[in-house]
Amino acid sequence: MINEILFDPPPDGADYLEIYNRSTKTVDLGSVYLSNRDINGGIAPPKRSSDFVWPLLPGAFTVLTGNGHWLLGYYRANPTRVISAVLPTLPDDKGNIILLDQTGNILDELRYDAKWHHPLVSDPRGVALERIRADLPTQTRQNWQSASSSERYGTPGKVNSQAAREPPDTGRIALSSPLISPDLDGRDDQLVIHYTMDQPGYIANIAVYDLYGALRKNIARNELCGTKGQFIWDGTDDRNQFLRSGNYVLIAEFFSVAGRKHQIKRVIGIWQPH
Repeated sequence: MINEILFDPPPDGADYLEIYNRSTKTVDLGSVYLSNRDINGGIAPPKRSSDFVWPLLPGAFTVLTGNGHWLLGYYRANPTRVISAVLPTLPDDKGNIILLDQTGNILDELRYDAKWHHPLVSDPRGVALERIRADLPTQTRQNWQSASSSERYGTPGKVNSQAAREPPDTGRIALSSPLISPDLDGRDDQLVIHYTMDQPGYIANIAVYDLYGALRKNIARNELCGTKGQFIWDGTDDRNQFLRSGNYVLIAEFFSVAGRKHQIKRVIGIWQPH
């Protein structure tokens, strides 16, 4: 699966694509192909991700790039996890990339957009997009975040700086932290609202209010849920502007057509160091 992507490198750098093996089997990257879609939506002629046998073990990462020498020096990546490869064209504003097997079946596909970057990223050159959760669909917008500044905005070949922690086993609705600090340092940059329901079909409404009761952010509005999932909030309001440091009230409600309801009300702190 696609786990991280740099499509707008610095002037002296190169694009890269990180692949993660979330299966329980070893995968030969020599049998994995790369492609993207043309203007008509068709799949362009694929290219092998590796010209030789390259076993990718379960739970392992490998990075594909056109300039391995630059990547190893810039990110101090593990050389055993870097493959020199010819990547499909990755436009700086938005584009797509596809992983296929030998028979042409799509293994994973990502349609990315530079607008997915964190609002603090004014210049996206050299900033990678990282997948937050491996078990959520690739194309879920909320499942991608800019890599943290503490990691030089990229973590090729290792665990993503924005990877979500496993939810605490404290009930049907759980929060990743009571405090968020959306400054891209890789620590509590966003709030993750985890949910686990007894059946699919619940409807979620999640909102953030200030201490005067004014609505500041609709995180979810009548969203259809599965039995397990998450919602992510980056500390912005409905105008995509960062809220000031202070305390806010989050109310999350999940209800079913059968009349079942689960709700939490929590005070969430925001710390803006700048």
